[in-house]
Amino acid sequence: MKKKFFNKKRKENPEKFLGYIKLTDAFKKEGCAICRRINEVTFNYVDSLLYENVNDPATRKKLKASFGLCIKHSELLFKIGDVLGTAIIYKDILNVFLNDLTNKPFNSFIKKDDCPVCIKEVEQTDSDIKIFIDFQDDDEFINEFNSSDGLCAVHLQKLIERVDSNEYKKYLINFHAKKLNALIKDIDELIRKVDYRFTHEEITTNESGSWKRAVEFISGKKRD
Repeated sequence: MKKKFFNKKRKENPEKFLGYIKLTDAFKKEGCAICRRINEVTFNYVDSLLYENVNDPATRKKLKASFGLCIKHSELLFKIGDVLGTAIIYKDILNVFLNDLTNKPFNSFIKKDDCPVCIKEVEQTDSDIKIFIDFQDDDEFINEFNSSDGLCAVHLQKLIERVDSNEYKKYLINFHAKKLNALIKDIDELIRKVDYRFTHEEITTNESGSWKRAVEFISGKKRD
């Protein structure tokens, strides 16, 4: 794509670094690239926490202050399955909670810091959105994105809110509108072919998976 989206006063595109490479690599895979990057980074963060940082005093202090991980990210503990690391961390947390429960006034012991993986997720989202903004005038980046599935509704909204250029906003909206029209067409066909009058017609792969893609577009995609 040769069209430039921002004004001429803008600085040259920054150097293409590891985050850029990993994000554009994610464009080649199914679904929202930012969701994929977040899932990879948060999984690796928890994995590293359990295997490398479980005895690090600063890490343990942070986890005690947050009472461990939130309900969403605690699922990663079961997925990784490091029994010893999880047991060591949560023994600390149980002792902190027990102490607060028995020694602090009711309604005060439940106060806690934010889940550290939630913080990591926000940081990764901001980092990837910044890449979209910094490289919006880069032909290679735009061409890579054009071949992708696009972003989910959650991350598309966050990106559009941060973009200054109306032309870039228009491009993002038109790109995703085209994807959504195709998705809605697949859903329409799925609904029609499930009707007993049309069950003799074959449901295509795109049509059969359209309902899942609709949920993932609206809500984002969890780790595979």
